[in-house]
Amino acid sequence: MRLHVGDYYRSRGTQLPQPAFMDIQVFRFGLSDLSQHYHLPVKLTPWGLSCFRGAA
Repeated sequence: MRLHVGDYYRSRGTQLPQPAFMDIQVFRFGLSDLSQHYHLPVKLTPWGLSCFRGAA
C-alpha cells in the first residue's frame, strides 16, 4: 500500500515544510489466506501515521 501523505495534505490546504516530513509512505504486508477479509485501519497526520491489522 502506498500513501501519498504529502500530496493529500497539500490538496487540503495544509502548509508543509520542504521537504515534507512525510511524503510517500509504503506499507508492505502479506496475506496468508486470500479467502479472508482484511481490514487495515490507518491513522494519519502530516507528522506520523500507523497502520495495523484490524479485526476481520
